[in-house]
Amino acid sequence: MAHGPIMTRAVCFASLAICATARGGLPPAGQAWPRHQIDNFAFGADGLRVGDLNNDGRPDMITAWEASGQVRIALNPGGCSATGPWQIGVVALVSYCEDSFAVDLDGDGRQDLVTCAEQGTKGVFVHWGPAHNGLLLNTGSWITQRFPQVPQRFWMYSVAAQIDGLHGPDLFIAAKSNSADIPVEIAYLKAPANARNIDEWTYHVIGLAGWTTTLIAHDMDGDGDTDLVVFDRLGERRGVRWLEHPGEDQLILNLPWQEHRISSSMPATIGSMADIDGDGLLDVVVPVRPSGLYWCERLDASGTKWEEHRIQIQAAVGIPKSASAGDINMDGLTDIVVSFAEATEGARGVVLFLNPGNPIWPYWPVYDISGPEGQKYDAIPLIDIDGDGDLDVVATDEHDNASGAGLGLIWYRNPVINLSLDLDNDGWVGFGDLIVLLDYFGQHGHGLPPDFNRDGWVDFNDLNILLGSYGLFIGSLGCSDD
Repeated sequence: MAHGPIMTRAVCFASLAICATARGGLPPAGQAWPRHQIDNFAFGADGLRVGDLNNDGRPDMITAWEASGQVRIALNPGGCSATGPWQIGVVALVSYCEDSFAVDLDGDGRQDLVTCAEQGTKGVFVHWGPAHNGLLLNTGSWITQRFPQVPQRFWMYSVAAQIDGLHGPDLFIAAKSNSADIPVEIAYLKAPANARNIDEWTYHVIGLAGWTTTLIAHDMDGDGDTDLVVFDRLGERRGVRWLEHPGEDQLILNLPWQEHRISSSMPATIGSMADIDGDGLLDVVVPVRPSGLYWCERLDASGTKWEEHRIQIQAAVGIPKSASAGDINMDGLTDIVVSFAEATEGARGVVLFLNPGNPIWPYWPVYDISGPEGQKYDAIPLIDIDGDGDLDVVATDEHDNASGAGLGLIWYRNPVINLSLDLDNDGWVGFGDLIVLLDYFGQHGHGLPPDFNRDGWVDFNDLNILLGSYGLFIGSLGCSDD
């Protein structure tokens, strides 16, 4: 294990207040991040994925609005403009849509969408993307088809992967059961030579689940093929495990894939994978109903040896729903952002657990992100929305599904980096700014102009931030709310 020294921070989070001794560029721990609305013109924003739909290099949003039965997209305008209105389009009407994501299934260079639906619809759909960007927001330009070979189930989640080594991307899909005693399928859809021949896709069961919350396609054992990590909330298989790809020559046998346990039995919700301890191996982050947060340390390259570590949730929050990992304050350590459902009566719905340096220490400092607004959050991708170099948080709040009282699709701007990169105020990040930074290099103290990440030092972290934006017009680098 590669654990660094413990970095001490005093933390308290009780009732409506969060307080901490801040390190780095984060605001005081009780202060919410700036929130910006992307879309709130339908009901029940649920599943959320990220993809570049118009090939402009910016992250766009794909959202399944379950209560409205709409698959909607939002095109990122980039930079400071991302804090204002986004262009919104309805791709298709799919009742009880649960999740939708982007993938180029037919190899035409344009992103298609795949949607899973539950309850009355119980199916998996493909939406073939239009030929050019000007048609993206036109519902009639998308061609929607249902995979006829997929049985009627409460389909919850899908992810693309090359499974059989032939043709284009295949699709992993997984369902949810109505009963802990009756498991349902985890399967894959094998792509034909012509992906648009919908009848020629074939359906293959590889395992069973109770209530799939997340799928991650990843080579877990380093043998060159794609395995499947499954987060399961219900039944005897609940917890996190991975299904081992048997090898392309064995797929024809249609046998179940071998299971390898990652976590103990626990009602796992929407988790993620990241290197939490900095040892070069991907660990697994697991939020657990009703009040748990764990990370499972991968002990070797085989993917069969794991050790659980619990992070204590000592905060006024709801029920854990989703966890994503990334370096939020740019200190080189992997932090964890967690969303919560049932965050009522002032409880927080999105918070940051800051890596203390020794991640097996259970008391990670807690920072507010959402404030008290919002009640039923879901997946929370961490991505640089405004192009300023730090990770922002995208989220959906689907409370109240029927009335649209929730916040809808939103993003929280990470305040670690703002437009202070232009040190000489000439409108560009260039040589003049580099000279100013080098004049301060090695100095410490709060309030120094080149201390971009606000950690109290002007050092290589600040130099890397500036060089990462070198030559760019300042208006393209994001937006400050200060």
